[in-house]
Amino acid sequence: MGRERAIQLLNPTDPQGRDRGWLWTVAVLAACHAAALAAFQLLNVMVEPVKRALAVSDTQYSLIQGLAVAIFASVLGLPAARLADRGGRRAIVLAGVLIWSAGTLGCGLASSYAMLFAARMLVGFGEVLLFPAALSIIAQVTPPARLARAVGLFACGGPIGTAIALAGGGWLASRPAGWSPWAQGPVVEPWRLAFGLCALFGLAVALFVPTIAKGTAAGGARQPSLMETLRALAPQAPAYLGVSGGMIALTVAVYATASWAPTLLVRTRGATYAEAGRLTGLSAMLGGVAVAWLCGLCIDRLIQARRGEAALMVGQGAALGIVTGVVAAVVSPDQGVALAGTAVAYALLGAPTVVAATALQQMTPAPFQAQVMALHLVLLNLLALSTGPTFVALLTEHVFRTPAGVAPALAAVDGAAVAVAMLAMGLVGPRFLAARRAIAAQDGGT
Repeated sequence: MGRERAIQLLNPTDPQGRDRGWLWTVAVLAACHAAALAAFQLLNVMVEPVKRALAVSDTQYSLIQGLAVAIFASVLGLPAARLADRGGRRAIVLAGVLIWSAGTLGCGLASSYAMLFAARMLVGFGEVLLFPAALSIIAQVTPPARLARAVGLFACGGPIGTAIALAGGGWLASRPAGWSPWAQGPVVEPWRLAFGLCALFGLAVALFVPTIAKGTAAGGARQPSLMETLRALAPQAPAYLGVSGGMIALTVAVYATASWAPTLLVRTRGATYAEAGRLTGLSAMLGGVAVAWLCGLCIDRLIQARRGEAALMVGQGAALGIVTGVVAAVVSPDQGVALAGTAVAYALLGAPTVVAATALQQMTPAPFQAQVMALHLVLLNLLALSTGPTFVALLTEHVFRTPAGVAPALAAVDGAAVAVAMLAMGLVGPRFLAARRAIAAQDGGT
């Protein structure tokens, strides 16, 4: 009975074809998300050790934080979505986990800036395969009334992975030169060991991917091309531009904060990387998990209360919270207030993932969902990931011209990004509601 019950939980379907074991599938995909974010975020608490080892500047470092990952992610985002829309989404997720784990290991083995840049490109290659396929699986297996909560659970993986990378990586980054985890044996630079352990985390998660729903294409129907998708959704183009544009602007602030807030604490607040990693990591894990889940829950509840623009409302609240926390971290003379502001900002960094994924799924017909998410991610990588960290580094080095200038540089970038995001989300509300009503009419809903 126990084995039969386990199989039933892993892969049963209800009369409407929905997977009653959706929670397991979403939980495993959340673990994949955690591994992906750990691989991405680890570099953010390794700034000084890696800069010393490979002799790079802040601006060069910002390029491996953002642009290196964005290159493959931008080029391959749409092909990855085409694969996801054709089915076999589980295999796509597994391939992604294995590829970014190999890239993470390559980061730890890099002996030059060029090698590290190439390894980060491989990380971006793997991670771009995850999100369109994972979100399509979630939309396929989750009961519609629980979609936002399912996306919120998936998003919880991000803060957990971030916490693992920041807290564990920060501790390793603070180890003295010549430190070794073994009583006897070769000495491994702590930052290299951190990347190796992160790669092992990804490989461990990959073992569970074969147990989730496959996420096949519905009925084996031919999936639309990109041009067919764009033509079909053209009447709602202003709504997509507003929602995606607002989320991209907000994500500029997210990537800027994630990349440079730990270094801000080290350079301006006297923290060590271990202390900065603990604060940001715990904030991401405890606050971020709670915020990601609450975002999904609030969206579902507001929709039940007939607030169709719920996702945008939650996005605006998260935007205000992020910029308020960063400004407090920069300008407050009180150390406790500054640390609390950093914690608040980090706790909210995962909210835009929930908002964007939910809003775009809500306003997009099922055959186009993976491609729409991939197109959003392509723009996200080109316009947010590749610019957010670099804007801060450029302002630090060429405007404020001091390492401590990272503080006002981060505040300036976040303030401008949040202002654009708030304006876009405020203006697009009616069009977003119209797009949602069109989908409801097609589905025979309300």
